[in-house]
Amino acid sequence: MNGRVIHNCNQCETRIEKVLDGQCSSLEQNNFVQHIEHCPRCMGKYQREQSFREFLQTKIPQKKFSDSLLSNIRDKIRQGV
Repeated sequence: MNGRVIHNCNQCETRIEKVLDGQCSSLEQNNFVQHIEHCPRCMGKYQREQSFREFLQTKIPQKKFSDSLLSNIRDKIRQGV
């Protein structure tokens, strides 16, 4: 993201996981937050991903999921399946 302001939803969507994983700078996170505060669509996607992660952590904390499984699940969520 290079600290640039997010101008469209596609840019925002590609950064949701990075933000939730804590893998971005504070400037990147601030730019992301500025976008989702004004975009109900992206805010909804962010909240769904966050809720999904919380569900996995609280309901199935002892399970370790492979990266490919999590990636497949995320792809399905993005596709609206």
